[in-house]
Amino acid sequence: MTPRAVEGDPTSVSSEPGYGVPVDADDVSAALESTRVLRLALNVLWDGLSPDAATGPVPEILTGIHDRISEIEATGLRTWD
Repeated sequence: MTPRAVEGDPTSVSSEPGYGVPVDADDVSAALESTRVLRLALNVLWDGLSPDAATGPVPEILTGIHDRISEIEATGLRTWD
């Protein structure tokens, strides 16, 4: 059974109106803090990618880094208390 959230509580997470679990955005941010700088750096690399480097190994490597960062974030959120 899903606990009932406070009506109008913007920090509740649920697919149904009025139901969910209160979520502290600061706790979620803390769980993702270890990858924040990595994701920012990756975004700079993607944004600065020249058309010459848009094919070949560079995008593949950046995509691999993105996937790894996403895995780390997912693990951090799954194990977050």
